[in-house]
Formats: sequence, C-alpha cells, structure tokens
Amino acid sequence: MLGSIEEEKVDSFNFPVYYPSPREVMHIVEKEGSFTINVLETLEHHVDLDDAYGDEDCNSNPNGYNKAQCVRAFAEPLLLNHFRDDELLVDNVINKCREIYVNCMTKEDAMFTSVVVSLTKK
Repeated sequence: MLGSIEEEKVDSFNFPVYYPSPREVMHIVEKEGSFTINVLETLEHHVDLDDAYGDEDCNSNPNGYNKAQCVRAFAEPLLLNHFRDDELLVDNVINKCREIYVNCMTKEDAMFTSVVVSLTKK
C-alpha cells in the first residue's frame, strides 16, 4: 500500500496527457483530411514564481495554486473514476501538484506553450 491507496491501483493509473508541437498538429490535421486549418498559433505564458513570492509557503502562492487548479480541471474526473470517488485523495494529489509547481518554478524560469487551433470541416 502507498498511503491509503493500493499499489496496484497506482501502477495501473494512466494519465493521458500529450503536448504536441504546432508542426505535429498541422501534420495530423492535414493527414486526416476532414478539416481546414483557419488559425494555428502558439501562445507562450511565462511564469516566474520566484520573483513574486520567493521561498514562501506554496499554499500562499496564487500562481502555483492556479496551475494546480488547471491540472484539477482535466485530472479530477480521471482520478475520481480510478480511485473510487475519493475527494480527499484528489485534494491531496492537487496539493502535491501545487507544491511541485512552486518548487520547480522557483528554481527555473517556467515557460508554458499552448497551441491554439481553429478548424473548419471540409
């Protein structure tokens, strides 16, 4: 057991996240053939938690909290489904995620890139 979770449950959990490059998105859309790309842009979001908050407690850092809440938005249903609807577990995972974001981002400049695509069906 890992904490209150069976090790087999942890080992069998798959978090299906993949961040494609703009070139990959364009290639996949063109190969599939059903859509025309109207817009394909990237947005870069720089997060520097160190300048604003230093080594403060990660719970008081709103940027770490916001990043963790973004993870919660797509991960919570997967976690609840796989780990028997345990809200406390989800809260613990998201809190750990917030700690990781703050600890990593205070040591290095963090750059997040989003690919924005507008498609029209052919």
